Amino acid sequence: MPPSKNPQNPHDRFFKATFSMKSVAKAFIKHFLPKEILEGIDLRTFKREKDSFIDEKLEEHFADLVYSCKNSKEQSLKIAFLFEHKSYPDKYIHFQLLRYFLNHWESERKQNVKKLSLVIPIVFYHGSPTWRKKPLSEHFKGYSDYNLQFVPQLEYLLIDLNQYSDEEILRLKVNFLVNGLILLKHKLDKDYVFEQKERIFFNILSFIETVDGLAYYKSIFVYLIESMTFEKPELEFLIKNSPNKLKKMAMNTIDLLKQEGREEVVKIAILEFPELSDERISKLVDGNLELVKRLRKELENGKKSRKSIN
Repeated sequence: MPPSKNPQNPHDRFFKATFSMKSVAKAFIKHFLPKEILEGIDLRTFKREKDSFIDEKLEEHFADLVYSCKNSKEQSLKIAFLFEHKSYPDKYIHFQLLRYFLNHWESERKQNVKKLSLVIPIVFYHGSPTWRKKPLSEHFKGYSDYNLQFVPQLEYLLIDLNQYSDEEILRLKVNFLVNGLILLKHKLDKDYVFEQKERIFFNILSFIETVDGLAYYKSIFVYLIESMTFEKPELEFLIKNSPNKLKKMAMNTIDLLKQEGREEVVKIAILEFPELSDERISKLVDGNLELVKRLRKELENGKKSRKSIN
């Protein structure tokens, strides 16, 4: 499917930063999928697929990550991680799922795949109202059981993060997975971040010096800035009360952003944190939005010029 024309929101980006790691996705599956599914799949064949089956009509509902594996009969099975955008339960979730399934199978048909893949959708929801899962047949009350056989099943696995306590998530003891689920669950709660930062940064000292760990810490840092709109004093307070290794690394970034008015600092901020919007960088640096926009355009034009020369 063609990529979305709309920029991803920070929740999408952080969700993908977390679950695009194969080890995290596999750990999640081991802990959350029903045993009836787990017993029938070979996780040794588990791998990330490059495809996305989100089209323009679905992008307002989901972001997706797709993994594949084989079952005990060597049949292909796709596991789709679907991140629900809405902050309230979607009454017509089955309609979106049907479109998603059709996009997937149509793609396989065009590739002349001999056997279509079974798709298991996992819907992640982090809104406030409880999502009460209902079958599609609920929309057709009053019809006889015989007539209801013509209504598709369209089953899905629902992960409502608010139905899991922090203690349940922490007991998973899986690096990146715990951090990701905790942050997504408390996505807009600044007080929680200040009061429970040891949960946000669960076990981070054990992986901060690895390549993946450093990249993920950066994802956490950017997500906090983007989703909760922390201002500089708030970020400084949070970081000053963090473990020393973490503090030094983060304060270097904050010190960089505090040097107001310097074009080189703005350029470095744009290059180091491409996920941040111009508005967020301007607030963190010096409030000069036009400067940030101009420098970003200059950097982009510079990249295009180098490409044309090569």
